[in-house]
Amino acid sequence: MDNTIRNPRDSEVQQLIKTLGSKNGVDRKKARKKLVAMGENMIDFLMELLNHPKHIYRWEALKTMLEIGNYLFNLLKMMKVIFVG
Repeated sequence: MDNTIRNPRDSEVQQLIKTLGSKNGVDRKKARKKLVAMGENMIDFLMELLNHPKHIYRWEALKTMLEIGNYLFNLLKMMKVIFVG
């Protein structure tokens, strides 16, 4: 994937990704929540972190992808209840 910054949103994503490696757990959690809110489009960025030399990036990437997956799963369950009954 090409990580060239193309617009302000790309810059925001880059900063959130960088914050996942912060020593401050509160900052990491805030960044993770924002990435989760951005949804499945963040998966490619997060997948790249799985090979990062620092374990905190790998750990946070996995946690973030899990939260994105849980969000999507719950959304599908709600849609089923709404549309199928």
